[in-house]
Amino acid sequence: MAYRLSTDTVAPKERFSYWVDAVCNTYMPIDCSTEDRTRPMPGSIQINHLGELDLTITQSAPQVVSRTRQHLSRHDDDTFQVSLQLSGKCVVHQSGREAVVEPGDVVYYDCAHSFDLHFLDPFEIMIAKVPRSLLASHVRNPEELTAMTISAATGTGALLRPMFERLCSADSPVSRNPAASQLMVEAIVCTTVAGLCTLPAVNQRGTSNLGRYHIERARSYARQHLGNPRLGPAEIAAALSISESYLYRLFQSEAQSLTQFIWSERLQACRHDLSQPRFAGRSITEIALSRGFSDVAHFSRCFRKRFGMSPSQWRQEASEHTRASSGTPFAP
Repeated sequence: MAYRLSTDTVAPKERFSYWVDAVCNTYMPIDCSTEDRTRPMPGSIQINHLGELDLTITQSAPQVVSRTRQHLSRHDDDTFQVSLQLSGKCVVHQSGREAVVEPGDVVYYDCAHSFDLHFLDPFEIMIAKVPRSLLASHVRNPEELTAMTISAATGTGALLRPMFERLCSADSPVSRNPAASQLMVEAIVCTTVAGLCTLPAVNQRGTSNLGRYHIERARSYARQHLGNPRLGPAEIAAALSISESYLYRLFQSEAQSLTQFIWSERLQACRHDLSQPRFAGRSITEIALSRGFSDVAHFSRCFRKRFGMSPSQWRQEASEHTRASSGTPFAP
């Protein structure tokens, strides 16, 4: 359910304290300062929750936002904030790095570490609060890429903006549909990762073109053979005519090992199948076995850990939303 917080709802002399409380409650505990606290503080935050993400659109006046070691000791927050600058200029400091962020640029920072945000002008930003686990499954050591500007020229911001606007502007049907929400979460995360891949720091630590070619071949082969319960590095290496040890070395620089990638893709495939009406006649066990799982109890535990609900709960919610969106009445 989308909702909005605004300093317009309180008396002028109370607006600064209201604003600080709103920012802390929406994002995390921080310090906020302005040049003149006696002036009424304009500010609004449009908020929506989408699966594992919190999405916001924030407007306010020039200010400095700081997350200090004292905040970290009192409040753990293992997330990253992906920020798209719509207007104004911001300077981000974290881990000894500085990023100057202008309209159209994207930057992200680690909430598990201290940072400073200097908003130099009246500003509007869009932020997605992303759990570390989501980024870490795509990017190795994501904390090493914070406070680096993803330029507007990459197109990352242009892709993210319409998604944010649609999802924060109203109670979007997407946010009420678990399957659609999960897909949109993945789209936002993957778009962010694509932007991160343009950073020089990523390219400097990347593998060779030949190594990248073999990594993508291995992933493609794995996706095509998920139903084989014996699928693993040995079979994939043999299919690609490379040594198993070389394949292991290639994946040492990746966010996930090849084995982790296989199990992650199996879970994604099962989740997709469970939401599809054409598979309604197949049991959860049949779907799990068809995607390479041999132990249904293990599958259920992994599914719940990954997606926050059991396979049967996911299937039920997806089915109900499919019926509701199609206008089909529920069975008695």
